[in-house]
Amino acid sequence: MDNPNNFQNIFEQEDTRINFRKYFFLVLKNWYWFLFALGIAVSIAYLVNRYTLPQYVAKATMLLEQEENPNDFLGEFRSIRFLRRKTELANELAKLNAFSLHQRTIDSLGWKIEWTGHGRFLRKRPLYNANPYHIIMDSISADWYLNVPFMIDDVDENQVRLSNEHGMDTIIQVNKPLNLNNWKFRVETTGSSRSYSAYSFTIYSKNSLAGIQRSKVSCTANEEQGAVITVTSQGYIFEKERDYVNQLCEIYIEAGLERKRMTADNTLEFIDEQIAIIQDSVQRAEKRMLAFQLNNELIDLSKEGEMAYDKLQAFYEQKLNLKLQLNYFNYLVKYIEDKNDPQAIIVPALVD
Repeated sequence: MDNPNNFQNIFEQEDTRINFRKYFFLVLKNWYWFLFALGIAVSIAYLVNRYTLPQYVAKATMLLEQEENPNDFLGEFRSIRFLRRKTELANELAKLNAFSLHQRTIDSLGWKIEWTGHGRFLRKRPLYNANPYHIIMDSISADWYLNVPFMIDDVDENQVRLSNEHGMDTIIQVNKPLNLNNWKFRVETTGSSRSYSAYSFTIYSKNSLAGIQRSKVSCTANEEQGAVITVTSQGYIFEKERDYVNQLCEIYIEAGLERKRMTADNTLEFIDEQIAIIQDSVQRAEKRMLAFQLNNELIDLSKEGEMAYDKLQAFYEQKLNLKLQLNYFNYLVKYIEDKNDPQAIIVPALVD
């Protein structure tokens, strides 16, 4: 006799099966809704892919030279070397992040104006070395136009329309000197093909553009790899970020060489000054000694005279050392007052 519980289990198993036929006809019945949803998804994916600007990363790696002092016995300790290397890397990272270094980089690249191409459906793309115009500005000019976006559109072959968000809208002549509220400039065509329906440009101040580029740069150091620094910059135009990173590294290396050259020049100048002082002191001492011998008709000094002469010579040497130290301290005071680079200060061995 069959157990009723077995029949109940069979019915439960049949009820838990997925009815694919039911869902197939359900989808077939509402096919237009699924096609509509698929069309919307494809359209959104297309718009995102077309109008979202990709970002690129430019990277450069520098190996720092470590100067070793053979007389530094503390360098034999591993912990001391590690701390020194860590401190040196932190100092070099601070130099790379210095605002003045980025200002020098901007100046060396000659960047002042950033261009943007405007396409259909609010599409915008930053441009690099593909601008259709050159804006040539007079050095003696007002600065109200700085950091203000301007739209520029073709009117005909000899005229363009210049406008901004502050209500300015005027037609200007191409290749002719212009003066707009004491902003003296000239617009010249570059001859490059126009890939966008409109263009805009912004003339940045040196500090503003340096701040923008500095915010995109990241400098990191890997202590495990030794004195290695990696400089990266992220932006919408790879060529622009690559040029900036390369130029930043070159300016950083040049700045280091300038500091070393300045230190060497200061050392030579200081040594020349002290040699002149020593020569003058020696000549005066020789004259005094000769005058003393002539006045006292001494050719061979007695033992007491030799002792007195040795003491006198020691006093002269002590006086000379004190004078050299005084000259060095005066040199430090003048250097600090002139606000020069403190890393170029020399430290002679005569200063304790």
